[in-house]
Amino acid sequence: MILNQKIGKFTYLCGKAGIPGLIMSDPGIGKSTTLELYSKLMNMNLTVLIASQYAPDDILGIQSVEGGKLKRLSPAWFDEVIEKAKNGKPNLLFIDELTGCDEFIQMPMLELIRTKKLGSYSLPEDTQVMAAGNYEEQLNKAFKMSMPMVNRFLICNIGCEDIDVRELLDNTIDNISKSDDVDMQIDYIGLSKTGTWRCLDEAKKFIASNVVFDVRLDNSSETGLRGFSSVRSISNSFDFMKTADECEMVDNIVAQCISDTLGPGKNEIDFARNLRKFISNYKVDMTNITSDMLENMTSSEANECVTYLLSNLMLITPDIFMTIKKLADKKVINESLYEKLQSSILNM
Repeated sequence: MILNQKIGKFTYLCGKAGIPGLIMSDPGIGKSTTLELYSKLMNMNLTVLIASQYAPDDILGIQSVEGGKLKRLSPAWFDEVIEKAKNGKPNLLFIDELTGCDEFIQMPMLELIRTKKLGSYSLPEDTQVMAAGNYEEQLNKAFKMSMPMVNRFLICNIGCEDIDVRELLDNTIDNISKSDDVDMQIDYIGLSKTGTWRCLDEAKKFIASNVVFDVRLDNSSETGLRGFSSVRSISNSFDFMKTADECEMVDNIVAQCISDTLGPGKNEIDFARNLRKFISNYKVDMTNITSDMLENMTSSEANECVTYLLSNLMLITPDIFMTIKKLADKKVINESLYEKLQSSILNM
């Protein structure tokens, strides 16, 4: 199911990049269940903070007088995170129903989400912050995300096109959660490797040339939280893109998350569609290299590929090796890199 792969990959890459992530969708599609599976698979302590059920003091902690001085006590949910962290595992703080609370609840959480601090209290350094919410019209238009809150997150919209009804009918997620097959679970939440950008700089240039500062919050079921590009949003998107590249997880899910965060681009173009198209043209699956692919690469791309193959010698077929030799003779591939590869093969 694309839904689980979107949420799983999005959560993983946000954690690696150190960026808070916001998952937006219709109610009841399995956001919380997928994050529970994710935390179990990644061996993380999960703490759920249901924002819509709290008052501001519940978020920040109540104030008390100690020794004649006013002091803010740590809130219960914070103490829960600290207590769980004693087992040495990394922590996942999941702020659910974020869009179901008013600005008086949202404001105390701004600093928490950005710095993972509550006044003088700090969450453990390895705490990842994720949030989830629903669209405005599904909340009777009672609440709206503030712009400062929105631009703290990288955003992932989940739509009907991401849901496989057959999996719901077969109770697939519960069966996989109870399974001992880790590889199947990893694949189910999208953590298997896909590919890397053949040129990360080109991807950055594409995004930079198609993003404008359009301070507009369009919170609807069709577009989700789109059309809001802040300096932080752009910085988060570039960090997310770089992390996906380093983790070899570049695909349309990554493109969609970046486009959800940055919104539409110049001249009313469909930014998401164009970004996905761009990624498909500039992505290479390093586990499925062919001699034809090598011949069509630029020099920097080919050298990057050979560097990867040096640590994965079993992927080199006779055709691939002969193509690499031909490219080395043409000075497309660095001579010393080719000699290192040749020596490694001879010593296998």
